[in-house]
Amino acid sequence: MLDYLAEAGVDLNLKDGEGYTPVMRALEQGRVDNALKLRDLGASLEGVTDDGYTVRVLAEVAGLDDFGPEPPGQGIQLSPEAANDILLKAAELGDTQSVRLALESGADVSAKASNGWTPVMVAALAGRADIVALLAERGALGPSDEPLDKVGDHVDAIVAALVGKGNGDPAAIDAILTTIIRHKDVSADNDYYRAVAARQGHYLELIDHYFPASDLPPLELDLPLITANDRDSWAKVQRALADKGLYQGTIDGTPGLGTFSALVGYLAPFEELLLRRSITAMQRTQNLRRATGSASSRGYGSFRLRDDEAFGQIRMKAGNAIGAGYFGRLNRFSTKRTLQFGYFDPTTTADAPVIEGQQGLAEDDTIMRRLELKIAGGEFVIIREPETTQAMLFSYDGAGPKIFRWKEINEPLSEVPLPGANLMDKVEPLGSYSIILNATEPEPDGNP
Repeated sequence: MLDYLAEAGVDLNLKDGEGYTPVMRALEQGRVDNALKLRDLGASLEGVTDDGYTVRVLAEVAGLDDFGPEPPGQGIQLSPEAANDILLKAAELGDTQSVRLALESGADVSAKASNGWTPVMVAALAGRADIVALLAERGALGPSDEPLDKVGDHVDAIVAALVGKGNGDPAAIDAILTTIIRHKDVSADNDYYRAVAARQGHYLELIDHYFPASDLPPLELDLPLITANDRDSWAKVQRALADKGLYQGTIDGTPGLGTFSALVGYLAPFEELLLRRSITAMQRTQNLRRATGSASSRGYGSFRLRDDEAFGQIRMKAGNAIGAGYFGRLNRFSTKRTLQFGYFDPTTTADAPVIEGQQGLAEDDTIMRRLELKIAGGEFVIIREPETTQAMLFSYDGAGPKIFRWKEINEPLSEVPLPGANLMDKVEPLGSYSIILNATEPEPDGNP
């Protein structure tokens, strides 16, 4: 066809409405064969398109080296849009020379394609380790203390690299991950990356090397959690509280206002800690579900707690998942939402949490938190409201609960949004509400 057009006298250098000659348009469309044929038929390789491309630049992007004249003087002048386009295409094709040319011509190292992908994400997906390194040195990964750019909520350069698998080259995926992690602290998202990497079939050695697993530390309740409601047992509790400087009364084994006050003081530091770690456990469960589609995996998942579904750390018993650490769930009562959280002692075989709580809104829309500690065969309950704290001991002796009440005026609870209350979404196809709780900062791994 091209031979026929040339013999018919068609102008092989005629520019279209954007300043492209037939050679330029062939290269722009990746038709290297047509470009070579047009050159052989005498088409010119000179000129610049309206958006700043030369034949040589278009050829390099198309993977054709040394095609067209060298740029004169200080080099070609590209429009910002043209430079960005070249950068994105060259990053995907692995054309380091064109990447450098685009950057030197003013391309934005964080330019975004129409689908939101940046050059470093494109290069990571394509397994172009050298280009990822070049772009990282030019600042494509952003400040070290800021998160990686994402497409949607979950896809970033690391996810792209894990999905791309180094384009079949294990050394490439190693090099890409090493570059990214050298420039960015991504440890806060290790659980999600581990789940993505496992789903993509990466070896455990790679997963553990780049995204080391860490677990939430145990809740260090060092109070004697007595099971009997007798004087000797309560004396042990009073003595332990006295050793901590919390109890000033007589160690007589009779729980009263002084014992209650000391117990409130002992549990106070655990309230926020328990809440934040429970949220982290729910986040890990959600990450695993999102990445693997599994209801239970790698020590986290869903289990039944008093006929409701809870999310967090699990162990298996008789083929069923049961609690084994921090857990939580979001409850809906009428128009109110409440976060339930708690902790199973993983060193025991108990099927009930040793401590649990709820945080939500009271009937007058003020924040309220309730904490329950299993002790003395019953529960020690703390209820915090903006103006008061109540403490109650529910003691069971076969004749029904005995309730002792204690109340004090306290500093108001901070009026923060209920974590995750406005972020409940349906998970498909598993059903059940997901727990996407990025409204509150989770407990950092490894920090007790």
